[in-house]
Amino acid sequence: ALPPARRGRRRLAVALLGTWVGVPQSVMWFAEGAAVVTGGVVWATGLCVATIAIQGVVRHARLVEIVGGLVMIGGAALTARESVALAVIWGIGTSVAMLAVGTRRFTLSVLGALGLLIDVPWAILHFLPGERRAPIAILATGVVLVGVAVVLVRRLGRRSEVSEQPSGPATS
Repeated sequence: ALPPARRGRRRLAVALLGTWVGVPQSVMWFAEGAAVVTGGVVWATGLCVATIAIQGVVRHARLVEIVGGLVMIGGAALTARESVALAVIWGIGTSVAMLAVGTRRFTLSVLGALGLLIDVPWAILHFLPGERRAPIAILATGVVLVGVAVVLVRRLGRRSEVSEQPSGPATS
């Protein structure tokens, strides 16, 4: 008989494999007829996972936070099967919210930036039809990159200022 720890690891491995195989197919099956509802459920699941990670009640919270953020971005994108306009607006809103929360959580800042780099060009290509939209998409993506870089540098700057403060009396 296996010790309880090894049995638990085997069960976890089987559960992860089943999730890896079954969830994407199930999501796509239901998204065919109800993409907005399915995307909303996937997005809400990602929000719950990210919230659990932020609260620190799980092991490997950073990894769980990444998974939750990616699931949120994916849930917003999933709604495109029914409405591209809703998908890009929801995706941009999610990404901006991640950046806002990311002022305290670096991982969410990076995921928010990733979401913006996906959704901003997608929104431009959807809402501005025509041949001359590529330069606008490139310009908007550049502006997003610079804006996110400024936010992240300011955040990291505050972190380094806190860590550089002397903890005791100065010695000469």
